[in-house]
Amino acid sequence: MASEFSSAGKSPGGRSYDVGSPNGRMPEPPPGRPGRPSILRLRAGILLLLALIMFCISAGRFVAVQFELGWIWATVVALIVAGLIAFGITRLTRKTYFLLATGITLITTYLVFDFLRGALDWSPATALVFALVPCLILAAAFWDFRKLKLEFGGWLNSP
Repeated sequence: MASEFSSAGKSPGGRSYDVGSPNGRMPEPPPGRPGRPSILRLRAGILLLLALIMFCISAGRFVAVQFELGWIWATVVALIVAGLIAFGITRLTRKTYFLLATGITLITTYLVFDFLRGALDWSPATALVFALVPCLILAAAFWDFRKLKLEFGGWLNSP
C-alpha cells in the first residue's frame, strides 16, 4: 500500500496524472477554428463598451433633435460618432489612455462625493466611502477595456 503513494505522478488508484491540471488531463481547446481564441466572455470592459454605445446613440439623437432630423439621420450620426470614437481609442498610446481613464475616474468620484455631500447631506466620511464604489468600478472597467481592446485586436489579426 505504501508503494502506491510513493511514486510521483501516480494517484492512489495507480493512474498517472498531470500535476498542473485539476482533472489529470490537459484542457482541450474550445470548439471552433483551431488556433483562434474566443473573446466572448463576460468582462468588466463590456460595461464601458455599453456606455460608449449609449453615448453614441445619445449624440446621434441629440444632433437629430437639434436640427429637426429624423431617426435615420440620428442613426447615421450615431454611427459616425462611434467610428470617430473607435478611431480615437485605437490611436491612443498606453500613457494617454491611462491619463484619460484616471481623469474620468477621479472626476466621476468627485461628482459622486459632491452629490452625496450636497444633495443628500451625508457626512464626509460616509460620502467618501460611497464615492469609492464607483471609483473602483470605473477603474476596473477602464483597466479591463484596455485589455479587451488589445485582445480584440489580436483576435482580429490571428490567422
